[in-house]
Amino acid sequence: MLGNASLAGRASLLKSLVKKAGNLGDGKMVLRPTSIDRAALEDTAKGYSIGDEVDGLGGFVLEAEDGTLSFDLRFDTLLDNAWIEQRAAVNQALFG
Repeated sequence: MLGNASLAGRASLLKSLVKKAGNLGDGKMVLRPTSIDRAALEDTAKGYSIGDEVDGLGGFVLEAEDGTLSFDLRFDTLLDNAWIEQRAAVNQALFG
């Protein structure tokens, strides 16, 4: 469902990720969107220069202009991180 451009709430999710990104890096940052979210992010992320597209279900990668620092805010990565953080709780609930 995350790979569907008409997903309900997608625009607000992208806006919240752009807001979060504003707290992550200092200096000039380049926003590299997924292809599905390029148009929405070009409208939402006015403070960033838009770079080349990255693969993913949605979201973007934010990186320093010189490439020394990057933050992966793609849906795929966020889901993977949530799974890793919650795996113990899921195992406990399922298997005791």
